[in-house]
Amino acid sequence: MQTTDMGLRAELLRLMGDLPAIPGGGFRREGPGAFSYACVSRERLASVSMPHPVLGIVLRGTKEIWLGDRATVLPAGSVFVAPRGVLLDVLNIPDERTGVYHSLVAEIAALPPGVGPLMTDDRRGPGMTGDFAVPLTADLVHAICNARHELTDPSARAEICQYRLAEILILLRHVPQASALFSQTLAERVEWLVRGDPAHDWTAGNLGQRLGMAGSTLRRRLSQEATALREVIRRARLGAARDALSAGAGAVVAAELAGYASRSHFARHFRAEFGCLPSEFRSGLQS
Repeated sequence: MQTTDMGLRAELLRLMGDLPAIPGGGFRREGPGAFSYACVSRERLASVSMPHPVLGIVLRGTKEIWLGDRATVLPAGSVFVAPRGVLLDVLNIPDERTGVYHSLVAEIAALPPGVGPLMTDDRRGPGMTGDFAVPLTADLVHAICNARHELTDPSARAEICQYRLAEILILLRHVPQASALFSQTLAERVEWLVRGDPAHDWTAGNLGQRLGMAGSTLRRRLSQEATALREVIRRARLGAARDALSAGAGAVVAAELAGYASRSHFARHFRAEFGCLPSEFRSGLQS
């Protein structure tokens, strides 16, 4: 599987061609809705928040995207998605050979014609995963490369660029890591925030402050989405605990990370959410 992924990343870089980097680094506007970003020294961008969800490709160097204390490492040839309105820490690391970090990013300010937002019944898989890397397939690699001309040509017609992006988005429609491109409900935005620091004492007040609204407004809007703040926080914390168990942590550490002081309380909630106890979940990973 790792070899396949490495092969697809190499194929993506080959088919994308040698898009020139930006002398000295910085931003460069490319095709409609797309831009390049480059840097020539290691840089950390703290608390970055995107106004629109973005679809990006690392062309040179390595990008790390941090949500709380969890990082997604993206080597050259990786495709990534970043949601809007979520505070993330980003580390851009230049390639050792060329001394350059370079990425190509497309802003998805609105979905192209023919690509609608995901409805609740359309959602597949675990939803918000905390993983920003999009799994590569041969079809996705070729769809991205078909869009290369429009994405990197400032004179390209916006309609053609939207058509090319639609081809990519259709392939990503039911990929959990790409769900932020299609819709991001208020509940999902809250879940991202909690996943960034699951042990924090989250309340309607401090979450609302982070999201630019009163706590009462936050509760009301979540109610309009047929969910409750308590349930969103619980789901996010348990998701963080599951990630910790998957990474090899014990049940006690996972419970503490997720903000549970009581192990029995944590075990009961975990079983209600995932159908097994934390210890059984770990045993299943090892079998």
